[in-house]
Amino acid sequence: MKLVLLNVKYSPNLGDGIIAECLEAGLRASHPSVEVESCDIAGRKGYGQGINRSRELVFAVLDRLPKSIRRQVVAQILKRMIRKSLARHYAESLSGADAALIGGGQLIADADLNFPLKLDAAAYAAGEAAVPVGVYGAGVGSHFTKAGLALFRSAFSAGLLCACVRDERSRARWDKDFAPPAASIVNDPGLLSCDTYPHEPRASAERPVIGLGLTNPSTLKLHADRESLDRRGWTRFFTTLCEDLLELGYDIQLFTNGAHDDHRFAGAVHDGLPDALKTSGHIRPAPALTEPRDLAVLIAGLDGLIAHRLHANIIAYSYGIPHVGLGWDSKMEGFFGEVGRSDFLVSEARPEAGQVAERLQAAMQLGIDGEKRLSVVETTRTQVNELVSKLLETL
Repeated sequence: MKLVLLNVKYSPNLGDGIIAECLEAGLRASHPSVEVESCDIAGRKGYGQGINRSRELVFAVLDRLPKSIRRQVVAQILKRMIRKSLARHYAESLSGADAALIGGGQLIADADLNFPLKLDAAAYAAGEAAVPVGVYGAGVGSHFTKAGLALFRSAFSAGLLCACVRDERSRARWDKDFAPPAASIVNDPGLLSCDTYPHEPRASAERPVIGLGLTNPSTLKLHADRESLDRRGWTRFFTTLCEDLLELGYDIQLFTNGAHDDHRFAGAVHDGLPDALKTSGHIRPAPALTEPRDLAVLIAGLDGLIAHRLHANIIAYSYGIPHVGLGWDSKMEGFFGEVGRSDFLVSEARPEAGQVAERLQAAMQLGIDGEKRLSVVETTRTQVNELVSKLLETL
């Protein structure tokens, strides 16, 4: 059985690559007959094929446009890309497939019609090739434009093999906008990081190392459910948080999930730290990460973690590393609720650094419930196995 995953595997955000590689590995491990390939719906075919300098300039201009105009401009660019190259890319990727899965990540979301247009075109290509489509492990966004909703409904109109989403909020949104079929909940494939990238626990050290994951404020502004701090505010927040964590006896490893704009912001935060902090030897700048394994290995080597990015927190949980999430999107609430760690999600739109440092202290003292974590990871494996069994019976 050949399965094609429709995803954004090669996104500059390596969290998307983590999802893809973990789901691929889980599917292959489930049955010897399963062959799995990913089709990145943005047309990328390898890591490091993200936004280049010229595209960064285009997006910088788009960021300055009113939302309604930006949406129209981006939609026209995407439609042209689909006609010129993406439609062919989807058709080639789906050739010979027995089924396709819209697999993992916040793919059923509408930012400038990006995913609605691409998934509708990919679903059309699947229909042309008589390849049935399912949804597995995806998140469902909270706000759709009229056009975006229509495109998603078109993508799902031929009937789906399954509709498996990753949290209760996504299920409610799916059932409201897209059922039938009614959605069921499965764990995020990223929880299989500990299987996909095995790593020995870090040896205890005199000063524990806390990973501080940074996200470019413009990304938070574009995708967040609510208004929060601006760039200056977040820079000040992270500087103060570094000071607080050092005072508590921690070393700090700055990091990002790999996106270029996140990495630049992390560099700016580090460069803006007081000289006494930068020369203390207790703060490490963010390294350049190029593949999902790089991100997994970095996080697996930490003692604790604080981050906005969902998959930084998911990876930390998979390895049993205490973590604190900075809330900005309901998908964070969904994950922390599913694993019973809602107390360690700081949901305030404008958090105080001292409050976050205190929450990290509490997380470190409590640790991760080992029995619960092992159960969550085992359930994730079982759900993937059940998916494959169902597909083998159906196809």
